[in-house]
Order: sequence, then structure tokens, then C-alpha cells
Amino acid sequence: MRASEDIVAVTEAPGTDGDGKSVRRKQKFGGRRSVWPGALALILGSLGALGALGYWGYTAHQDMLSRQPNDADLALIYGSGTAISDGTTLNSTKLPLSETNPTEYADMGCAQINYVTADNKIMMQVGSQSTQLVFKGVNWRGMESWQHIITGLWDGTRDGNTLYQIGSFLKKNKFNSVRIPIDVDWTSRNPAVKTNFNTNSERALSGLGKYIDVLKALVEGLGQFKISVVFAFNTRSVADLNQTDHSVIDWSSRNSSSGDIGNGWENINVQFAQYKAAVQGLATAMCDAKHWNVVGVDVKDVPAGASGEWDGDTKTNWSAFAAKVGNAIISSCPQWLVFVQGLSTRSQFGSGTSLKTIDDWPGSSLSSAVKSPIKLTTDNKVVYSPPFWSPSLYPKSYFYKSSVGQSMLSEYTEFSDMTSLQSSVNDAMDKMFGQILTQTSAPVVFSYFGGLYGSQDLHPLNTSTRSIDAIISRMTKTSQAISGGFWWALNPDQNWPHPGPNSSDAVTVGLLDSTWRTATSSEASEPCTPLAEYVTAPLTPTVDGYEDYIAEESKFQGIIERFRRIPLEIRRRYFFGSAVGITLIIALTVIIVAAVSMLKHRTPRIHDKYHIKDGIVEQTDYNNNPLSYANQGCALPNYLSIEGSIYAMKDDVAVDITIKGVNWFGMETMDAVPDGLDVNQTTLFEIISFLNRNQFNSVRLPLSIYHLYHNTVPNPSKWSSKLNRAIDGSSYMTMLQSIISALGSQNISVMLDLHNLSPVETGGLWYSNAVPLNMTLEAINNLNVLCTDDYWNVLGVDLKNEPFAAVWNSNNRNVSWVNGIETLGNAVLNSCSSWLSFIQGVPGEHILDMNDTTYLYSDWHGSGFNMNTSQLTSLSSQNKLVFAPHYYAPSTEPKSFFYEQFINETNFIELDDATLFDMVTATMITMLPTNGTIVLGEFGGLYGTNDSHPFKTTTRVIDFVIAIASMQLVGGYLWSLNPNSLYNFNPGQTSPYIEYGLLQNSWLEANVELLDALTPLNLYGSMMPCFT
Repeated sequence: MRASEDIVAVTEAPGTDGDGKSVRRKQKFGGRRSVWPGALALILGSLGALGALGYWGYTAHQDMLSRQPNDADLALIYGSGTAISDGTTLNSTKLPLSETNPTEYADMGCAQINYVTADNKIMMQVGSQSTQLVFKGVNWRGMESWQHIITGLWDGTRDGNTLYQIGSFLKKNKFNSVRIPIDVDWTSRNPAVKTNFNTNSERALSGLGKYIDVLKALVEGLGQFKISVVFAFNTRSVADLNQTDHSVIDWSSRNSSSGDIGNGWENINVQFAQYKAAVQGLATAMCDAKHWNVVGVDVKDVPAGASGEWDGDTKTNWSAFAAKVGNAIISSCPQWLVFVQGLSTRSQFGSGTSLKTIDDWPGSSLSSAVKSPIKLTTDNKVVYSPPFWSPSLYPKSYFYKSSVGQSMLSEYTEFSDMTSLQSSVNDAMDKMFGQILTQTSAPVVFSYFGGLYGSQDLHPLNTSTRSIDAIISRMTKTSQAISGGFWWALNPDQNWPHPGPNSSDAVTVGLLDSTWRTATSSEASEPCTPLAEYVTAPLTPTVDGYEDYIAEESKFQGIIERFRRIPLEIRRRYFFGSAVGITLIIALTVIIVAAVSMLKHRTPRIHDKYHIKDGIVEQTDYNNNPLSYANQGCALPNYLSIEGSIYAMKDDVAVDITIKGVNWFGMETMDAVPDGLDVNQTTLFEIISFLNRNQFNSVRLPLSIYHLYHNTVPNPSKWSSKLNRAIDGSSYMTMLQSIISALGSQNISVMLDLHNLSPVETGGLWYSNAVPLNMTLEAINNLNVLCTDDYWNVLGVDLKNEPFAAVWNSNNRNVSWVNGIETLGNAVLNSCSSWLSFIQGVPGEHILDMNDTTYLYSDWHGSGFNMNTSQLTSLSSQNKLVFAPHYYAPSTEPKSFFYEQFINETNFIELDDATLFDMVTATMITMLPTNGTIVLGEFGGLYGTNDSHPFKTTTRVIDFVIAIASMQLVGGYLWSLNPNSLYNFNPGQTSPYIEYGLLQNSWLEANVELLDALTPLNLYGSMMPCFT
């Protein structure tokens, strides 16, 4: 600073103005004002701060988003099945979950196709467009079976698949149609069905309540791949099903309409009225543009019966009946086609000394249709649909140059050249139905064809393989070609009784193998390949509104043209100003959104060390510690027990439920907390995820009457609130509500088990001096807070675990279990009328004579039903009673009937499999009720490598119990999820007890052997229906 610029502090004398007041002297500033640097710094600083805030907001927002489930996370949670291996290169492109596993099948916006016939062809008409349709199809069985549900969609850990993957496989292999055999009676009544779909990997199949709902979903799902559907009335009613093994009865063994005489299209349950109702039900549901890919209905598979005729009297006239049903189809849906099969007569083949009269394939005799065709009220709607098989089903003589014998040929000579075999096959077809193509205008489609192909064909010259080639050649390489056909079948369990001309060792094979995840290579890629050159997808439908789009686009072009007339300089200023304004708005918006998102959604992920390893799902990266579990919006249904089944009913829709369940104890203890939630164990999220991906659909929660009554505060040191943020542990009831909500978010139901009277008193009755009856009843009443839609997944209450001190029939009402059931059951209904009451038995003694041995034994605690269940009139009359007995393996007690001889834990003789199964079955009969709805409330024991029996007796008993529970009961609940279940017996054990459960001691790893053993319950256990 220069000397002249030195600033010196001086004392300033106060001045006065005219009024005598002191003022500071006004001084004149002699320097230059420099404002712009500060302003520029302020602007730059503000912009920098704004940019920094915007960047911070953006990165924070992205970080928050990275912690939320994205498509990849959801794919890990839900999955979409397993791509079917068929020898082709898989498309490695990852598609979004919305496509591979949508929550619903989108309406494709397609126009409905009018399917017609002309010149022996099937044509698809939309407006002025007309395109030929040739089927490369496949039959997919299941809807006609005992379970009345399509097969293969359970998508388990090791087998089964999804509709998406099956549709993708069919599309990739250029199949353009699926034929679905259905049941007339079930279609006409449209009852509730028991599905076995995995609705995690097939979310669009969740909540399907009725038979036709399933058919609709199949049509919509296949429609996403432009695959058409033909429905075929196959079985008439349950009378066409084997009542013992539940299989579909072979055509030749089905009863005709009048027992041993009459037609094959009616029976005691099904007449024309049922066909008409069935057709109307299908049309009401699917005769619209959304279901554009439904081509039509096959009136009846193999209709002849004992005495059906093409033109007979009223009761045996197939052509007249087919016309009646056909007119019902056209009346209900004018766009559909009517497929008609033939009867089962005989035709002559060959000439001269080689002339033979041979039975036609059942359903293929259509020669009478030339002179007396099916006539409908609308022309050009009939397609004749005979089947034609290969020698794998029966070695017909026309497949051979010469042959001697019937189903087993003692002598045979194969055609050495393909030309001769083709000529013989063509001749057979001409005799059965070929004249339709030369003398009428109707098309012909094979309703089913197939057989063993390639290496599975045991003919020395591969006659079955070449016969299939000849059948397909007739569809593709003749002037009067057949309009395609449907391979029999997609399902892996198709039985072919004659792999060779003199072989009776049947072979079971389908288009897919038994896992539903791999194509049977010789069948998938070879026999139907020639058809791919001739088939078309169902006509690509027009999209509604296309013309409107063109008009709007023209308007938009006009706006652009007017904008171009504005001077360039004005447009530049306009764009510059707009860009600056938009940039600032975006920056501010990002900041606000990021801040709000972080406050609302920032959820720190807990460490993956709590993940339960089970060999199925590896570590994932989605939020595994939510603040709350999503409420699915499900309505509380009315749970009912009817004729041996559990149903969930809402608004006249009933869904059958079977149980794959597990017990999870801990809330009945002094701590009042489910085990496993400690900081050194696992978390609620990981437990429900483990249960869900292993297809458990129910949990039995043991509770304490004392805790329910007093609403005890759970021990906070026994669970981690930090790792389980969605749990409200402020009271016993809020803890229970939190657990139920979490399980409900994964469609897992809950049975509430009144397990003990108090943590220090198990109780052989439902009351005691310390826990009087009024306390028990008040505890049940306190459960009414769960009787809402928020806790829709509560099935009901197990009235008392193991009431061993009770008596079934006693004049003393204080110990009468009949009285106890009535009292407690009515209390449950008063608390929630939607719930079921589950009851256990009272143990007794039994004497059983089997295998020249007399066995004296007692029931397991929880079993024993030495009473007449009709005495329980109140609950049973309201369909609210389910029996929940217990049955254990030798790990709990080595009962004598499990062994050929048992002296002590080191001196015993084990039974063979057949005898042991018989003993388990016989003792279950004595311990369990003889009628009613039964689910095992508890079963279990040491399994696999943990079982020290030389011949694994405990393991085998558990396997047998699971088989019986899955096939004859409505499932059961394994004891238990917890690794600290106590078992008393294992050969060679040195400690008083052995701890064992579904999870290992760490709670972080499953006992996979036991987990795999429960797989049979997957086929019958169903996801809980969510009624909205």
C-alpha cells in the first residue's frame, strides 16, 4: 500500500447541525465501486452449489434405487421357470420379468378371428384378409384327469415348469397349436379346482378359482406366443376315471351310455344338456377378441362306445348328436370351428390272398361322412378330426409287408423301402377317411398321432419311426393334404405298449421328459420338423386403433410444418430460454425427489450371512429388511371343511386347499418369541423366503393361552429389532400380527395352535387351576383382532395340543373332550366365523393282529379317535371341523409295530419296505378318524444320514407318512422348522436327547435330505388363494 493511502485512526469530534444534535460528518467516497466480481462469484457459487446438490441428489437417489428390488431382484424372488433344453441354442437375451412372469396376461389388442373351412382347408379370416392354417400341434393333458388340472406347471425345485417356458419351447420349435382334452361334466358345472401351480414363477396363474378360469389362463398364456388352442371333450365325467388309481380309463374299457351297450358320448351324468352347458360356459368366457386364438371345440374323443353308429336310432346316432353339439358351439360362438371324430368300424386292406379286414383306429372311421356329412346351421364350420397312430400303439398289418399275430407278432417282414410303407399307410388312411378329401370340401386334421421315434423304436428297420414320417408326409406332400395334426403328447407319461413288433415291455415317453425341463430329443426335433415348413401362426391380428394413429400422426406433421415458418433467430432464442428453464426445473426436481425418496425408502440392507442355504437360491441383492410387509389386498375368505377337503370360499367361488406345512415354535415359551430371530440366528425375511421358495403354504404356530390372555410383552433380548424392522414386539398380539402379516405376504397360511396353558404348564386338558376355563375362552376371544382382511391367511385354531388327560365319552363334562371341542370350537366361531377348528385326539390302547403277530400299542399323543365324530354336531354341521392328529416315527418312540422284533435300542430286527408300509398304514387307520377332513398336525423324526438304523427305519417311516398325507389326507405339518426339536431314540445314541429339525443348529442351512423328502407334498400343496 502506498504511503498516501495509509489509513490513520483519528478522534472525530462530534458535529452538530442546526438543531443542535450531534451527527457524523458526511464524507465523500473517492474510490471506484467494483460490484460485478462479487455478483459473478455469487452466481457461480450458487450454480456450483445447485450442481453439487443436483449431483448429490442424483447419486443418492440412484443409491436408494439400487437397494430396491429391480427386475433382476424380482426375477430372483419370483423366477419364471426353467428354459426347456431341446438341443438348440438358447437365446441368452434376458427378458423383463413383466414378459417372462407377468402378473396377468395382457390383452394383445387383437381382432377376433373367424375360422372357416373351404376346399379341404382351414382358413383364418379377419376383415378382408384370409390365410390358411395348418396345425403343427401337440396335445397337453391334465384337465380331463382326476385332479382336473393341467399337468406340469408346479415348477418345483427339480421338476415341473411354467406356462411361459412351455409356450416359449413350443414357439421356438414352430408349434402353432395346443389341443387341450377337457371333461364335459366339469366344464358344464365349472366347479372350483385345486391347482398345483407355482404362483411365484407363474404370477398370472394365481387366484384361479374355477375350472374354466384355468382354461382361460392357458389360452391367454399361449396366446402371448401366437399359439392357438383347440378344446376337446375327452372324458364325460368321473365315471371315465379309475376310482382306485385315479387314472383316465382307456377308451376300450369305458362304460357306454347304457352300461355294456349304447353310445360312448353320453352316460348317467352327461347328456346333451351338459354338452350344451359346457359349450356355453366356454363361449361366455372366451368368445371374444382377447381369446382370439381359440379355434374351436372337438365334440367328443372316440365317441363310438359299444353300439354307436353314424346314422342310427336316436340313442346311437353319432352324426345327429355331433350336429346338435356343433350347432350349440356355433350358436354360442359363431367364429369357432366344430371338430368331429369318427366311429370305430373295420376296413379291408390289401388284395387277393393278402386281403385283410382290420379294426380302424378308435375314432378314425369316417367313410360314412362322405354320404352323410355333418350339417350345421352355418356352412363351412366342420373339420373332421380322426386319430392315426403308429405301430407303437398296435402293430397293424398294413405297417408290415407281411405279419402273423395280433398285438404280439410271431412273424413279420418289414417294408424295406419307404415308398412301399408310405403307399400302405396312405391306403389305410384312404379307407378310413381319405374320401373326405376327394369327395367333400371339408378339411381333415389329426386329433392325435404319434409313437416311438428313433432310438426308442425297436423295429430292426425302424418301422415305427418311418410310419410317423409317412403320417407327416401325408400332411405335407400330397395334393389333398391333411391340415396338420396334434402330436400325442406333450406330457412325459404317455404309455406306448409296443416298442417292437414282438415286445410287450411298454415304454413311457412324451415330447418332454419327466422333469418337464428337457425335450425328448428324438421326439422334439425330428418327427414333426417337416410340418414347420407348412404351418402358420394364427393370423396376425390387426390392432384396433391403427387408423386413428395414422390420423393423429398427420396432425402432428402439420404442427411441425407451421413451426418451421417461425424465423430462425426467434426459434434459437426460444430453444435457448426453454433449455435453461428446463435444466433448472429438472435440477430442482431431482433434488426434491431424491430427498423425499431417501427419507421414505432408504433401507439399509442387512448382511447376507443371515440367508438360509438350501441349494435353491443363492445370495440376493434386494431389500431383505423391509419396514413392513406388503399387504396383498386379499379378502378374508370363509374356510370350510367339506367331504374330506378344506376350501376357501368367497362370493360363491370355492378353492380346494391342501397343506404343505411346518411347525415353528417359540411363542409358547417363556420368551414369547418365535425361535430363530436372534441376532446370531436368522431373520423373519429369510425364514418366509425359505418357506416360499420351497413351496410351503402353511405354518402352524404354537401359542400359549397365558400369553394370549395377558398379552405378554415378548422378551426383547430374544429377537433383533434391528434385523427385523417389520416386527412390532411391543406386545404378544402385535408380535403375532407381525408374523402372520409377513407370512401372508408370501401367500403362506397360518394355523394358530393353543399349544400349552402357560410356559410352565403344558396341560392335558384345556384348563387348570392356574389357567381356568374363563381365561382360555377369553384368550380365544382376544384372537378376534386377527379376524380381518389384513390377516386373511389365518385358517383357524387348533383347540388344544395333545389333550391326553381328556376322555372322549364321559358324563363328567370337565374331562369330556366332546364337551371341550364344542365349548372351544364355538368360542372360535364367536371370535371369527370364517375360521376352522382343528382338533386332536385322545390317546388310547390298541391290539393289532398282523403278520402272525399280535401288537399291543398306544396312540401317539394327539391321536386316538375312539368315538363317533357325528357327536360333534355343532361344528360338523357348519362345516368347520378338521381333524389334526399326530403321527411320529421311531425317533420319538420305537413302537413295536415298526420292527419285526424289538428288544432294546441295540437289539432289534427291521422290517422290509412292503411290510413296514403295511404296518404304518394299518396303525394310522387305528389312530386316525375313519371319516372327515384330516391334516396331520405334527409328524417327523430323524431323517437320512441322521437316522442310525442300518436299514433306515425312521427314514422309511417318514417317507411313508408323507406319501399317505399327500395322497389320502389334505397334507400335514412337519415338526419342526426349529433345529432344537428333541427326539428320544436313535440306535447307538449316548445322549438322552437328539436335537434335529428342518433347519440346522445355525438356522442358516437346511437339512436338505429332509427338505427333499417333503417334495411329494409339492404336487398337492397349493398356494393360498388371494380373493380380492
